[in-house]
Amino acid sequence: MSTIVGASFAQLQQAVNQFNDNGSFGKAPVAHNMNKALGTTIWTNDFSNASDWVTDNASQTSPFGWNIGSTVNSWWPAFSGGITSTSGGNFAEVYNGNYNNNDQAINVTYTLTTANPIDVNTLTSGANGVLLEFQQYGAKFNDLQEVQISTDGSTFTTVYDNTDLTTFVGNNPSAVFPNPMDISVNISSDIAANPSSVYIRFSWTSNFPSDPALGAWTTFGWFIDDVKLVSLPDNDLLVNDELWGSAGVGSFNHYYKLPTAQIAPVTFATWVNNEGVNEAKNAILNVDINSGTATASSPAGVNIPAGYVDSLLEVTAPFTPSGDGTYAFTWTLTSDSTDDIPANNELVGESFEVGGFIYQRDMGTIDNSFNRGEDAHKIGNTFDCYTNETVYSIDVAVGAGTDAGATIIAKLFEITYNQGAAPTYTELASSIEYTVTSSDVTSNALKTLHLTTPYEMQAGVAYEAVVETYGGTGAAFAVATAGTSRPGTSHLYLEDDATWYYITNTPVVRMNMEDYGVSVEENAANIVSVQNFPNPFNESTLVSFNLGTASDVVLEITDLAGKVVENKNLGGFVSGTHTFEISADNLNSGVYFYTLVSGNSRVTNKMVVKK
Repeated sequence: MSTIVGASFAQLQQAVNQFNDNGSFGKAPVAHNMNKALGTTIWTNDFSNASDWVTDNASQTSPFGWNIGSTVNSWWPAFSGGITSTSGGNFAEVYNGNYNNNDQAINVTYTLTTANPIDVNTLTSGANGVLLEFQQYGAKFNDLQEVQISTDGSTFTTVYDNTDLTTFVGNNPSAVFPNPMDISVNISSDIAANPSSVYIRFSWTSNFPSDPALGAWTTFGWFIDDVKLVSLPDNDLLVNDELWGSAGVGSFNHYYKLPTAQIAPVTFATWVNNEGVNEAKNAILNVDINSGTATASSPAGVNIPAGYVDSLLEVTAPFTPSGDGTYAFTWTLTSDSTDDIPANNELVGESFEVGGFIYQRDMGTIDNSFNRGEDAHKIGNTFDCYTNETVYSIDVAVGAGTDAGATIIAKLFEITYNQGAAPTYTELASSIEYTVTSSDVTSNALKTLHLTTPYEMQAGVAYEAVVETYGGTGAAFAVATAGTSRPGTSHLYLEDDATWYYITNTPVVRMNMEDYGVSVEENAANIVSVQNFPNPFNESTLVSFNLGTASDVVLEITDLAGKVVENKNLGGFVSGTHTFEISADNLNSGVYFYTLVSGNSRVTNKMVVKK
């Protein structure tokens, strides 16, 4: 059995900050002049005047590189309207050709830099503590998007990048940036050497990392507008991330529903930045569960120096649910000083349920779907087992973009974590195949796929519950998603490169601990192990099946529209394994479903005729 520990995965998305329970870290504090304006915009540019900026477009021909104006150049249809920035009008956009035309430049860096230095020292009356703010839109794929600062016009330091926003698999986007996306970066320590001469640069680099398998020549677009420098407030704590959950795959490994047997201590924490000029004294995270039924707080007396980022406040004593019920919690961030911008240190309360039969990582309300088309893949979530318990089935919600006729199967894996290497996934149990219907597609239907053999999970082991589609049949399958997952807790396996990736859109794939007893339709008490080969086929395919007890077997073949194209009694069979042949002589090219019927037992599989 494997132990629940941290793991490293080949990544579709860049990892977020690694958790450090032993203290805080960040930039060194910066000296500030206290006689300054509070949170005031000291410099702004909305690209209304293109001469305010200098472009270096790597000797490429226009419109390649950075462009300033109101014309959208991106080939990607989602970006046809450009950025919906606060100011409207002109914006800056980087363009690198049209993927469909195969004309995108490689090994190039395009930069957009302020034409003249900004005298921050004078603008802040010597305070020099500032935030760089801007609005962006676009998507991050196999490129590098950076924001840089210089105090001499020649040496630039990267203060922000979009590597944590990678949201693409293959050449298919699963999401784009919000439109617009507001970004704020504390650059106080980066300009300390010469605040009287500050340059701002937006830098874009093609094929980063340089991996042709990821689509080295593909970019979807990056838009910038409303660039500002804003003086720092005196007192301002900013919530950088909100963390809650139990130990397991991650330090803050949360579930929205869990069976009673899987109760484990829940801890709460948040990363905090001090964006103010003053040191934040006695910063505390306070958590209230079920309106005062229980409370938890981080240690008192934590002081966060000015300019420090990513200080971790974690409650001292984890909260252990007392039993079945709903646990709603709210949390607040306080310090000895009145916060000048309280809105950015507000934390969002959440809730989770204990009891019933469902082990659920997704937040419940479907907000999107993860669509790999007809590609063969597995997708699902990791679940920690805290107490031995039996899994009887796996629930999955069919997502938008699924085609009626897609075939799926649920599987359960045990995960073994290997030091310095990718984890090992061992298949433990599976369901029989299920063919998606048109009603499943239109209703985001939640389907319960029963494991042919229930599996008893062992405490201290991590498991992966997935739904799999074999692909290659012309029918796409997408799984519904609900909320976001911390890296390493939701995964995608691509058959074409035999690699497990982590994703941050949470698939609606759940463990189900309810013992339904024998399912006549799916458990197929008398017919098991039905498969045909070859599939697809053009002349004939051989069907093999195993019969539990002697009986007559009937074959039904239907097309995608549900029309019966063949129905015949194959005769009586004794118990054991048997084979028979299906000829394509009377079948046109297309997708069909064949069903074997033995008494009340029915098993349906899909076959594809290609002539």
